[in-house]
Amino acid sequence: MTGMDDIFEAYEEAIDLASKYEENFLELGRKLRFLQDNNHNLFKGVCKETGLDPRKAYYLARMSRQIEKLGIPDQQLIDVGWTKVTVIGLHLGKANWKGLLKLAHEHSVRDMKILMQGGTPVPGTRCVLLYFKPLQYEVFAKAVLQHGGNLSGQGLTNTERALLNLIKKAIAG
Repeated sequence: MTGMDDIFEAYEEAIDLASKYEENFLELGRKLRFLQDNNHNLFKGVCKETGLDPRKAYYLARMSRQIEKLGIPDQQLIDVGWTKVTVIGLHLGKANWKGLLKLAHEHSVRDMKILMQGGTPVPGTRCVLLYFKPLQYEVFAKAVLQHGGNLSGQGLTNTERALLNLIKKAIAG
């Protein structure tokens, strides 16, 4: 039987851990799972108190249950890191967790997302990060949409294709 002191202690610890969940994701997951099982109001309270996204809190608690069932050593998950664990998390099972952790060590987060969707990453792919002021972004978005990009509920899509179309047009003209 779990006492209220244990529950309040887990609540306080979860609040402390939530501010740096990327570094403490395993321990935070355990505390959230404990609260979810013993006092759902305090589980939700951690989210309200810390600003932790409730979906992330549920994910952390679920991941904690899954890891415990599989017996994956904490250090191996910590070595892979929070971001890659979120990518492979839904795919982890008794038969494949060692292989997935090995893959996670060998590949970038982006490549892991592609692999988990059954794709094959293209070697040598490069990332280009752009920062625009609001008016510059409006011009950028208009150009992307005019050259093959799309607008979805999540923003611009097919941006790479549109930019390459625009660049080819600029080079040719």
